[in-house]
Amino acid sequence: MAPTFYHYHPLPMDQKEPGCGIRWRCLAAASVLILVALVIPLIIFAVKANSEACRDGLRAQEECSNTTRLLQRQLTRSQDNLAQAEAQASTCNRTVVTLQDSLEKKVSQIQEKQALIQEQEAQIKEQEAQIKEQEAQIKEQKAHIQEQQVRIQKLEAPSVSVSSSTLPPPTPRCLQSRLQTQLKTLKIEMDEAKAQGTQMGLENGELTGGLG
Repeated sequence: MAPTFYHYHPLPMDQKEPGCGIRWRCLAAASVLILVALVIPLIIFAVKANSEACRDGLRAQEECSNTTRLLQRQLTRSQDNLAQAEAQASTCNRTVVTLQDSLEKKVSQIQEKQALIQEQEAQIKEQEAQIKEQEAQIKEQKAHIQEQQVRIQKLEAPSVSVSSSTLPPPTPRCLQSRLQTQLKTLKIEMDEAKAQGTQMGLENGELTGGLG
């Protein structure tokens, strides 16, 4: 069967198929409406979301600024407190050093006073021993003087004449005067020793009171 050829006459360019333009316009209008219907809610949602995000961001920024200022104030206060504490610590250290020096000086003074007291006590004991020794000597001298006085009284009393071959006795008055002079000297020495012992006792009492 032989092919059949259909021949169509070409249409001019300015002539279009009827109804095509209306369809395109409807499609374009529908597309625009759909696009508008989709875009408007998207814009509204974006605006709301951005508005809430902005508000949250501003709120967070303000809170951050407030927190930063609070932390700065706390830091400044802490630095001031630290500076005051360091100054107080420095003052306390100087005070401790001063007190330690004073304590060392006081201990040294106490040791010196104790050594002086011990020395004074030793001197007092020595003076007491000397006083006792002098008292013993005075008692011995008194006994000797009494013995001499008895001898003097015997010599002054009338006695039997002795032979010319015996030696003349010593003068009673000179012997008595010499013994009295020795007795006075011993008494003066004993009084001086007692005075020294009393003075040393007073000094020892003052030193003991100063240590107390």
